[in-house]
Amino acid sequence: LLRDWERMRERWPHASADSAAFHRARVALKRYRYELETWASLFRRRPARGTAALRLRQRQLGELHDDELLLARVTKWVARGKLPPSLRHALQFVVQRRAARLRRACLTGPPPFVSGHWI
Repeated sequence: LLRDWERMRERWPHASADSAAFHRARVALKRYRYELETWASLFRRRPARGTAALRLRQRQLGELHDDELLLARVTKWVARGKLPPSLRHALQFVVQRRAARLRRACLTGPPPFVSGHWI
């Protein structure tokens, strides 16, 4: 559990991070959260306080990744003539605004921390 916490902390993206860094952080966070919940279930306890923050941050990082995949697909569809370029520009505008909001949310402080105390 501690190893996964360290891995997540090391991979947490900074303001200049690219999309791959955000994706690696999401995978590390997911691994840490699942391990935390597994250990809690073994002892028939609820996970430590803060797992809601982990789930929220994991969801935000997942949405950010999904948005970037969507933009890549839209670009391919335009290149293949399946979508007009004007639609790509409109989608890019909407998705990039949302991605900027998600990045800000993920970068507002350190990675979510879960107290070592059981509830």
